[in-house]
Amino acid sequence: MDTYIFTEDCIIGNETIDNEHRGLFASLNEANKAALEGKANTAEVARELLESLAEYANTHFTHEEAYMESIDDPELTIQKMEHKAFIKRIKKEMDEGITDENATQKLNELLQFCAKWLYHHIIGSDTLIGTAVKLQPEEDPFDFTDKYLTGIESIDEQHRRLFEIIASMHDALEASKKGYDKYDFIVDTLAELKEYTETHFADEEEYMESINYEGLVAQKKAHRSFVERISKIELNELDENQEEYLGNLTDYLITWLSQHILKMDSKIA
Repeated sequence: MDTYIFTEDCIIGNETIDNEHRGLFASLNEANKAALEGKANTAEVARELLESLAEYANTHFTHEEAYMESIDDPELTIQKMEHKAFIKRIKKEMDEGITDENATQKLNELLQFCAKWLYHHIIGSDTLIGTAVKLQPEEDPFDFTDKYLTGIESIDEQHRRLFEIIASMHDALEASKKGYDKYDFIVDTLAELKEYTETHFADEEEYMESINYEGLVAQKKAHRSFVERISKIELNELDENQEEYLGNLTDYLITWLSQHILKMDSKIA
């Protein structure tokens, strides 16, 4: 089992939320240590961890969502969906129960699930809280302007193309609001975005590796969380509030990409 470290790239800048994140990392490490040292019954450790996770979900998600609502954060809807998915997984584990026979397996699965979810959720979503792109009244959020240039030509061209893909999806959504059937185009565009994003991230990481960039590990975490977010989108399963969901989705995509470029990619050069 690993040690789960609350790294600098996990800090979002809100003291309450950051401390609650640190607390969950500490809970994971305590459970991990107890299991490794054999000082407590594994089933008991696993049950205590589940109770800790349930309490965390109840308090932390409430705090996080209330803060996001207070600042009118556009990503609140998507955050709520991710929070519900986490709660659903913990409830499933509690309903199934933990016995002496399955305790070791259950504990390992819980630790791995939580660590992966935490890193990806914090870096892929929570670090965006309160960072919606600040635009001038005349600015178009889907316009790739000079402020996004890193000075690395190949990366800048790929970023420009990502902006174009998201902008085309946004335009299709606006057209669909006027009665035009653009659903298939949006689905195809989302698939194109995923494929192009994976290519771009691979190229970007290869470049960072070639110059021994010290922020490569954090970049890889952020990249993986974004690709996973896109991969989990199942538009064909949406049977209600589809228009609202797609609007929130395009807002998230352009906000994440903009902030990632400004906060992380701009440091590469």
